[in-house]
Amino acid sequence: MVDKEKLLQFLLNARTKTYAGAGGKVKPVFKGSDQLEYREGDWFYRDVYYNGKGIFMGLEAVYYQEKAVWSMSYYGNYKGMSEEEMDKILRKALIANWQNVRIWKKVE
Repeated sequence: MVDKEKLLQFLLNARTKTYAGAGGKVKPVFKGSDQLEYREGDWFYRDVYYNGKGIFMGLEAVYYQEKAVWSMSYYGNYKGMSEEEMDKILRKALIANWQNVRIWKKVE
């Protein structure tokens, strides 16, 4: 079983090192997409996304010891602003707020 706090810390660190930090770009598997990757020990992160015409959509996945342990798909609409404006907002939000994020709540 994967430690949820370690998963969360890795995920947030990976997002900071890739999209938010403008790093991790690799040759995409799918035509027309962008792909970011980050590795830290037994952990591996991949983000495959499409961007254009005022929308973006993608899929993030986290692997631990070569096995998928978490995944999320996302979609956004930024019509009415430029890609550069949207990019600036998303990068700032990911960098500024990553330490305050909690995905899981304890249910009693």
